[in-house]
Amino acid sequence: GIPLQVVTYQNIITSSNTITSSSFTDITYDGSNRIEIKITPKQADSKILLISNVQTYHEYAGYVANVRALRDISGGSSDTLVQSYRFRDEDTPNNYNLTTPIAYNFVDEPNTTSEVTYHFEGKIENSNGEFAWVTASDNDRGQSFFLWEIGV
Repeated sequence: GIPLQVVTYQNIITSSNTITSSSFTDITYDGSNRIEIKITPKQADSKILLISNVQTYHEYAGYVANVRALRDISGGSSDTLVQSYRFRDEDTPNNYNLTTPIAYNFVDEPNTTSEVTYHFEGKIENSNGEFAWVTASDNDRGQSFFLWEIGV
């Protein structure tokens, strides 16, 4: 494939998201508005590659956090599952917390030339835990999202 365009978002989270729900919850950039990563494909048969790195925080030993990436197409479908991620974010077995960058990458085939919006939701599997996408700062090193349109 040939790269047709690249869309970049960096350090867009201005308020940490702390998720304590066992139901999927929007991951926001400011505490109330969900993170939206957008691209308008030039060709309907293109593939969209998301390469990202997000500083996360996971609290409570032995519990799991879940994140999923969803797609909305302007004037079309919404909340289509693109990728899901399940992990224990610990630096040693049963350690109680860790702040570390996590890659959220996927390849998608939206089959459209309409605007495509990707957004993320998170949840925890046990009510004692918590999970967060944190703000960009000197200590946390921020986050980045790169959408590549690849022509076929």
